[in-house]
Amino acid sequence: MGQLAMSEQNASAQTKAVVRIFDHQYRIGSASADTGAIKKAATLLDERMRQIAENMTRRVPLEVAILAAMEIADEVLRFRNKREQLLSEADERISRFTRKLEDETGGTVGGDGPNDGLGDGLADGLGETSPKPRF
Repeated sequence: MGQLAMSEQNASAQTKAVVRIFDHQYRIGSASADTGAIKKAATLLDERMRQIAENMTRRVPLEVAILAAMEIADEVLRFRNKREQLLSEADERISRFTRKLEDETGGTVGGDGPNDGLGDGLADGLGETSPKPRF
């Protein structure tokens, strides 16, 4: 199949929505998000941009958009760090509990050994790869 045909096929598989952000209308397409998710993300961005613009004397849309993106990115990074911290704490608790069970039962708990398919802990495989952009 030719490059153009593949491109047209990929474009038709995308969900498309028309959204309004900071008084501008945009047509957004996504291969992995539904219309509701697109509109929800656009609403979040619009609200954040309006909050930022209220505190600015000069409301240049690009500057407002960059500040909104920086705030949202900061939130995402803080939530990722918190998730990693919680996963690490949960993994440590599971390890302590497993050791305690092994001490009390005198044997191994959770499988036949290192290749039992259970992994080394709760955080195995989580957060190791970056999520694919949805928009």
